[in-house]
Amino acid sequence: MKIDVMIVFINAWLILCCVGSDGVAGNICDTPADVCPLTQSLLSQREGYGRFANGGLNGKFVTVTSSADSGPGTLRDALSGAGSRWVRFAKDMTIDLKSKIRVPSNTTIDGRDRTIVIHDYGLGIYDQTRDVIVTHLTIDGRFKTLSQAINIANFSHDVWIDHLDLSRFNDRLINVKNGSTDVTISWVKFHDHNKVMLINNITDKDLFANYARDSQTRVTLHHCYFLNTVQRNPRAQIGILHAYNNLLENWDFYGMSFSLEARVTLEGNIFINSASRHCTEPPFFITKEGQDKNYCRDIAEAPSKAELGNGEADDENYLRTSDQFNYQHDVKAFLRVRDNLYLGDARAGVEDYHPEKVPVPSYCSSYEKPSLDLATQIRREAGNTRDDTPDVIDKCPTTVETRASRPAPRDDWRLESASAATMTADAQAGDRTITIREIADSAKPHGILKFFNGPSNARWFVNVTFKPIGNRSLAISIMSPSDPRARILALCSMAAARTPRRNPLAEAKASLDALDGGFYRCEASGIPSQANDGQIRIDLFTAEDQALRPIGDASKGMIISNIEAKWTSLRSAPAP
Repeated sequence: MKIDVMIVFINAWLILCCVGSDGVAGNICDTPADVCPLTQSLLSQREGYGRFANGGLNGKFVTVTSSADSGPGTLRDALSGAGSRWVRFAKDMTIDLKSKIRVPSNTTIDGRDRTIVIHDYGLGIYDQTRDVIVTHLTIDGRFKTLSQAINIANFSHDVWIDHLDLSRFNDRLINVKNGSTDVTISWVKFHDHNKVMLINNITDKDLFANYARDSQTRVTLHHCYFLNTVQRNPRAQIGILHAYNNLLENWDFYGMSFSLEARVTLEGNIFINSASRHCTEPPFFITKEGQDKNYCRDIAEAPSKAELGNGEADDENYLRTSDQFNYQHDVKAFLRVRDNLYLGDARAGVEDYHPEKVPVPSYCSSYEKPSLDLATQIRREAGNTRDDTPDVIDKCPTTVETRASRPAPRDDWRLESASAATMTADAQAGDRTITIREIADSAKPHGILKFFNGPSNARWFVNVTFKPIGNRSLAISIMSPSDPRARILALCSMAAARTPRRNPLAEAKASLDALDGGFYRCEASGIPSQANDGQIRIDLFTAEDQALRPIGDASKGMIISNIEAKWTSLRSAPAP
């Protein structure tokens, strides 16, 4: 009898230890707190510029129980709604998506202990999304859609992408662009793909139109495995990249590419290639430009391009447009190169170039000298392995870091994301004057923006001092990303300031005052949203008329000498 009781007790103990409150194996905590073993075993692996990503820490566990595209229990449902969440999976599953899924802030997607495969579409991390961790998934596009596996864009930050298996998309596998920063990509397997990864997405017109925005991008890429790819492993422009202990094997065109004053530390990577190997490409890749490409014929020359020549990817566009835009920046990247290992027919393509301009990474890392043993480990452990992540980092001293201790990732004002090919802006640090000029033959919206954090229940006031060039008008828009319809919009010209009739907020107001020197001050105020996130965005657009229709005349634009924003809580005293 005592033995039977003991057996029951042991079985009950095993169930409690191995199955958590949400029914997922290995989850022994009620919430994903920092003291939870399941949570801590993942968070302890963070390193690089994305090391402050908390994901769904201190939120709630959410379990995916259905492999359907949408509906109750699905991954799409788990990523909807507000609040922090740590997403786990109740069983192995294959999910065929019908569209991309947007990942909200404060989210961990944790596929450990399961085999989770996502087909056809991937994940979008954009529009100021922060604190995202994605680990242990397979995302296979099957060459069916012109989409990305992971798209990190539009000022998103503190993102960690870990232990994924990514392949076969017609667009890129990973983007980090449009002001996004503080991203770590680790232990990811990239394979059977053409243009793998792009860090910052420049235009073919003014190559440095978004330099102020994109130069603050910071990405760490470590222990990733690039196998049977074509190119862009990665391609980095303008921002900061620390790439170490990655394995590139059998690329068909070139390995890595750096240009346009990207600041790159390239150390301890392993490049392996053969000039006479069999081509594994499909008959052609469908490209975003509508071209059908195959690179099998380039295999013989590919090993000599472990890294494409410094600046070579943008040489042609740089020379073609340099007279028009009077570039003050170098087409080459600034490089610090050391301890990379080239095996087989692989040959180095770059060397140090102004290494004093490359910032030394501000963190301790798990870097080790490259070797055949390291290559074997990366082949074995990179990707969506069913096992947990590698051992906890033990090479760094115990330190206490906070987000407040790191450098500011972005300038205060930046170009609006859709304006890459539609405008130029020059900022003078002394008087904080910004001149916005249109670019001829352009018909896209353009402007600058700044992000604020404030309460959802508040009245906002925005004062803009501006001087029109060529009778242009100005539009001020204040909104919350979670409720873009509920916004304040003021139209300001030399004659008047007003709010359009279509504005859904009756309390919105606008006023205009004439100042000396041909300047005007326009003020907009109102309550932009009752959204819980309380994130307010301010857009300024040059425009010809009430419809905000851009003309694309390089002689016209706007001089903005001062922008002030403040809010007054509807429940308490004014705040600065």
